[in-house]
Amino acid sequence: MKLIVLALAATVACAAAHAQSATQAPAAQGRQPGVFLGAGIGSFAFQDDAGTTYGVGGLEVRGGYNFNKYLGLSVEALFPSQTYEGDGTSLYYTDNIDVDPAYGIYLEPRLPLGRVVGLYGRVGYFNTTIKNVLVNYGNGGCCRPPHNESVSALAYGGGIDFDFGGSVTIALDLTGYSSNIDSTAGAGLMLEKRF
Repeated sequence: MKLIVLALAATVACAAAHAQSATQAPAAQGRQPGVFLGAGIGSFAFQDDAGTTYGVGGLEVRGGYNFNKYLGLSVEALFPSQTYEGDGTSLYYTDNIDVDPAYGIYLEPRLPLGRVVGLYGRVGYFNTTIKNVLVNYGNGGCCRPPHNESVSALAYGGGIDFDFGGSVTIALDLTGYSSNIDSTAGAGLMLEKRF
């Protein structure tokens, strides 16, 4: 997760440098109304009750509609490409956990900062299933057999996007989830095309 935060900071710094180097500050343009589709890499991280962090990543696809340059709707799916191999010390998960595809839908208010750079917020709903979960009853008590645990959550976050050529955008966002699993968070780096 630290690497993702550093990447976001570097991206923001590059955008600021680009804006300062421009000889003329154009009026804010923002995303144009219409349908967009995109693909990229995404991640989903969560913690168990002992503070051990688990993370999965994979292909993320996204689609949506921009109502105007200030508001859009986004639907996305993350398809994890790995199974976490634990070290046997967790009281909450087995050594081999798996995460089903994760789905989300978000309302995204936008703030164009110029012809290239824009900021956006995200608020919506997120759902996935974590497999092979153990529930520990404390003080060395017995555990339930491995089972699947659904994660349904209010999702919130924000991001920055860079518009290239009027119809192609690179977007980087961070999203938190208010769920029954501790410290859940996600990130995505997307290439999007508007139609």
